Amino acid sequence: MMHQQVHNVLNALIPSSVSQLPPEILYQIYLRSLPPSFLLGPSPYTGLLAWRKTLAQKKSIVLVCRAWYSAGISLLYEDICIRRLYQLPCLLSTLQGGASRNKKFGALIKTLNVQCVIPG
Repeated sequence: MMHQQVHNVLNALIPSSVSQLPPEILYQIYLRSLPPSFLLGPSPYTGLLAWRKTLAQKKSIVLVCRAWYSAGISLLYEDICIRRLYQLPCLLSTLQGGASRNKKFGALIKTLNVQCVIPG
């Protein structure tokens, strides 16, 4: 319910002309609005708070509208970090879920960072 309310407010605030920009242009705008990933990290030593805020911003981008989703989903999946063991089955389920709007999420992943102990 809350996501729908945020979605409605954002759609009212965003001019339709912005959503009509080509996905390549929107992607470049998003890319430049986020700090570079080499400056962030999900560890407490490299700025966990900044990493979390950036991740939240990436999630927000894809929730605005379909055009923003299409342009921003690759930013959300390009750097995956597993910090808790329960995240592994969730990631696997997402990757096996196949395609969303004809994009396979696995093809979007550029880095996979595992920072949890996995019992052997």
